[in-house]
Amino acid sequence: VEEEGGKEQGESASHVTDTQVATHEGGVKWSQEDLNPHWQMAHDVASLRQNQTVMLRTLPLTILHGLERAASVDTRAAGVLRQKRIVMHLIGARGDAEMEAQMSEMFNRLPHLQELVYVCIGFTDQMDIWRDQVPEASLSPPLTKHMDGGRKMICRLFRGLYHDFLDVYGTKGLEEYNLVADVCVLGNAGLSCHVDEWMPTLVRLVEQDMLCIVSGYSGSEEFTHDALDCDTVLNTVGCNVIVPMERNRFPLILKGGVGLRVWRGYKQRPKAYSGPVAKNESSPFSVARVPTPPSPTPPRSTSARRRH
Repeated sequence: VEEEGGKEQGESASHVTDTQVATHEGGVKWSQEDLNPHWQMAHDVASLRQNQTVMLRTLPLTILHGLERAASVDTRAAGVLRQKRIVMHLIGARGDAEMEAQMSEMFNRLPHLQELVYVCIGFTDQMDIWRDQVPEASLSPPLTKHMDGGRKMICRLFRGLYHDFLDVYGTKGLEEYNLVADVCVLGNAGLSCHVDEWMPTLVRLVEQDMLCIVSGYSGSEEFTHDALDCDTVLNTVGCNVIVPMERNRFPLILKGGVGLRVWRGYKQRPKAYSGPVAKNESSPFSVARVPTPPSPTPPRSTSARRRH
């Protein structure tokens, strides 16, 4: 069960207050609709079918929430929120997640935004209905949506792993396509269970000095799984976590348990990358600024397990 920033039903989570329904110093203009109590409720499949707002908006609003939190302590993140054109790389994308998200909601909360470009990299799951529709190891043609006021939203797709995507295009290639990321999003990454699979991508993000937003799984009554392990994993690979793990303001809370195997940061350390694979099953969230370490060394130990 995926729980993005799960919280106990009936508990008052961190959310937008009346005084926050305005343009913040970070540039986000939250609406009264963002105060809706459905963000604080646990849902089952039937209720999600009846009210799809949570499913459609949890990702774009989580990204904005993460950027706003980062902007309060990091000038680079603050600069991203002020840009008229934002490029995002959504890593570990799935057809039933990123491709269902209503990314246009970002325009409603960033009035100055003129162009939003997001590159979805992933679609590697055999069960993903988008898998066969996305070209492997090459970018899809741009999917462009023109909006009021001359604004536009552009989506590009790539089937494969993020470090492979970087190998194919490189910095020069992304510059030529005008697709250099302002922020990378690791949605529901599941780092507590899949740290080995994520390792090659995390290492490349550190090398690229990339601003990242990382969300994951957690139990609803208390922090579990990614909520406990995410910051430890990121720190281990050399990330600078500028906003430690906290509850998501716009979670998708599902009834039931998480049901994932847990990696305990204080008992084990992630293995150095030694093979292929990186799978996002990715929300409390962390915002990680990943600087290039002066002399990077791979994490040691071989005790972390792969998921079979």
